[in-house]
Amino acid sequence: RSEEVREQLPQQTEVFASADLELREVISHVLKVRNVDAAFNQDALLDKLDDLAERMQGCEKGLMFLLEKKRRIFPRFYFVPNQDLLAML
Repeated sequence: RSEEVREQLPQQTEVFASADLELREVISHVLKVRNVDAAFNQDALLDKLDDLAERMQGCEKGLMFLLEKKRRIFPRFYFVPNQDLLAML
């Protein structure tokens, strides 16, 4: 069912995949270093994390737009929480 989301939000899907990969790389680096100070004392890491958060927020806005569109088609979805509605899609 996530194919429907991918079809209807192709740009956000690409942005999410890219941001997800970059975040996984950051997490992998932190796990390898195992020293919080050394792991997060990198140049531009805060900027990178801010950029990732901004991109994820853009994806979330697109997803909320899609859910609102579904709710207009099926008004009973207004009573379904976002997480549950996503699981149904």
